[in-house]
Amino acid sequence: MVCKIYYGVGPTFQGHIAKHGFPRDGDFLFDTFDYGKKIKIDNRVFTVLNPSENIDLLVKAEIIICSIDYEQIQRNLKKLSPSKPLNIKISDTVLINDTSSSFRLVMSSPDTENGGVFRLIWKHNQKSLERLCDGDMRGITFKGRDLFAVKENVGIGFLGPNGFELIKKIENKNIHSMIYVKDIDQFILAETFNDSIVFLDSNNFKEKKRLKWSNTGQDNHHINSLCVHDGYLYFSAFSSKGVWPLGIWNDGCIGRIPLDSNSMKDVELISVGLRQPHSVFIDPSQTAICESQERTFVVGSRIKARLYGYTRGLCKVASGYFVGCSEIRRKNNFVKDDIPFAKGASINFISNDFSTVESFSLPCLSVYEIIKEI
Repeated sequence: MVCKIYYGVGPTFQGHIAKHGFPRDGDFLFDTFDYGKKIKIDNRVFTVLNPSENIDLLVKAEIIICSIDYEQIQRNLKKLSPSKPLNIKISDTVLINDTSSSFRLVMSSPDTENGGVFRLIWKHNQKSLERLCDGDMRGITFKGRDLFAVKENVGIGFLGPNGFELIKKIENKNIHSMIYVKDIDQFILAETFNDSIVFLDSNNFKEKKRLKWSNTGQDNHHINSLCVHDGYLYFSAFSSKGVWPLGIWNDGCIGRIPLDSNSMKDVELISVGLRQPHSVFIDPSQTAICESQERTFVVGSRIKARLYGYTRGLCKVASGYFVGCSEIRRKNNFVKDDIPFAKGASINFISNDFSTVESFSLPCLSVYEIIKEI
C-alpha cells in the first residue's frame, strides 16, 4: 500500500483530514517551515518532516498538498526530484477555496498620508481590510511566516504586532521592490536611486553583493520590481538604454540575469518597448506585467486588460490575477482617451479568461505591491 505525504500542516490540512479521514500509520507530514513540530492526530503523534531532507520518501509516496501556495510547492518539489516523477495531488479543499475567490492578501501603498501595509481578506461576497502599519511603504515579502517591508527612504523593517519595526536604515536610496529567495537565504532589493540590485544576508542584513546597471550612479534605468524563476532574477525597468529621464517613455523592459551573476553585463532583455512597466511576474507558462503608463495589465504578448488608473501590483492565483490600480499623477504623460482616470486606488481581480472582473476600493491613493499571505 502506497503511503501518503500530507504537505502543509495548517488550516487547509485540518480541513482536508476532517473531510477525508486522518493520516494512518506509515503516512507522513511535511512542511517547509514547521518541520520538527510534533502533531497529535487521533491518538497518533506525527513529527513534521523537512522535504529537502527526505527526498527518498517523496519519490515513493502519494503527495497531497494542503496549502494555498500549492503552485509554488509543486515547483519546489519538482526541483527536489528533477529526474524522477512525483505522484502529486492537490487537496480539493484548496481548489474549492481557490476557485470561489477566497484569498488572504497583503498589499503595500506608497501614499505618504494614507499609505501603509494592509491585509486584505478577499471573499466573493465579503471583503475586509486591516491596516498593519502606516507610512510610505513599497516592497513587501515573507521569509517563512515573517513579513518584512521597505519604508521609502527609511529602510527595511519587520512587520509585527507593533507595526513597522526598523531593522536596517537605508536613507535616500529609493528602495522599491524587495523579495526573499529561500534557495540562497538572501533578501534582494531594487535600489532604484542608483540603478542597483542589492543582495543582503537574511539574518544580519549585511550586503553580500551589488549589481550596478549604470555607471553614473543615478536613476537612469529605474529598476523597480523583482522576481525569481528557474535560477534567474527577473526585473522590470523604465528604460533599457537609460533615457527615461529625457522623457522617452517607450523604452521600458523586462530583463533577467542568472541568480549567481556578479555583473549586470550578463543582463538579457526578454521584453522591450514597454511604457513604465512594474510588477513583473514569471512562471513556467507565461510572463505577466503591469504596463503602468498604458493603464494595462499584460499576460504574454497579446492579452491586455485596461483599467482606469495606474496599474501596479500583481499577484497570481490559480483562477486569475489580482492587479493594483492607483490614482494617476502627471496626467500629461498619459494618452487622452475615452476611459476616465481613476480617483483613488483599488484592488481588482481578473479571471484567467478575462470573463470575471471584481474591484475593491481602498482608503489610499496608490498600490505598490500585492502578495499572498503565507
